[in-house]
Amino acid sequence: MRRAGILILLGGIVWLTSTTAATAGSHADLNNIFSKSHRASDNEQFETWGAQPAYEGDTVPDSQRYQETEPLLWAQNDNGAAEDEFADEWDDEWDDEDEVAEEIPDPLMGLNWLFFQFNDKFYRYLWEPLAQGYGFVVPEPARKGVRNFFSNLTTPIRLVNCLLQGKWDDAGNETARFMINTTAGVLGFGDPALEDYGPPKDEDFGQTLGYWGLNDGFFLTLPFIGPSSLRDGIGFVADGYLHPVSYLDGKPYKTKWYKIAIRGFERFNATSFQIGEYDKLKGMALDPYVAIRNAWWQNRQKKIAE
Repeated sequence: MRRAGILILLGGIVWLTSTTAATAGSHADLNNIFSKSHRASDNEQFETWGAQPAYEGDTVPDSQRYQETEPLLWAQNDNGAAEDEFADEWDDEWDDEDEVAEEIPDPLMGLNWLFFQFNDKFYRYLWEPLAQGYGFVVPEPARKGVRNFFSNLTTPIRLVNCLLQGKWDDAGNETARFMINTTAGVLGFGDPALEDYGPPKDEDFGQTLGYWGLNDGFFLTLPFIGPSSLRDGIGFVADGYLHPVSYLDGKPYKTKWYKIAIRGFERFNATSFQIGEYDKLKGMALDPYVAIRNAWWQNRQKKIAE
């Protein structure tokens, strides 16, 4: 309990700091704050690089510290003045290092971090082990059939968003895939349309809003769902009205347990093909929260640009 209280207090401090910075400055100022908040200290850098501070015996005596020296011959110009011919090159390198990579604003970082910790524990200790056991019991061809079925079922989401973005060829491919896979593929459990029409297009309403110029707003971590943004959160709700499962009772605006169970199983089956990917990403990151946030955002930017 004491540790949880400390974490909540620290998260609240980070959230308050980030919110104040977001209000007082621009997004660029906020990004500068968070991009520098996870850098190693000097001592940590020594440990990381394997370097050691100079010994006291290596210090220069005071009697020799201010002796004048002749300028190096290679560093003299025609007028005899010392000049570093590499100064411009070094300045350019330092300028590049000082540039802060563009990131999605994260004014709710404290709250998002708490939700990230919850999702992390839920995934590692419950969701992934169950999905791994499910993958061990259920043969891969059967799991692929389930994945194909849900992919075919959610065609309306992709089709409508292709139309909203003016991607007529992709919309035609989605229509052809649905007709072929629903008939020849036996309700979509097979994917005979793959050879002629390629894989399904990954389109959603969040991408549609981004395509028409609406920015992300700010970063969100949603319980059980994971990384998102204000814009994509709105898109997630809108896509729910295009999901056929929402109409099982004829009332798409009402949330029922069996609707949640079906959509949860859709994601659960997909997880059985991704065992170990999350742990691999976390293992390569110094700060998993920042790494996952940035990787998710960059992937979303890439999809919108395609």
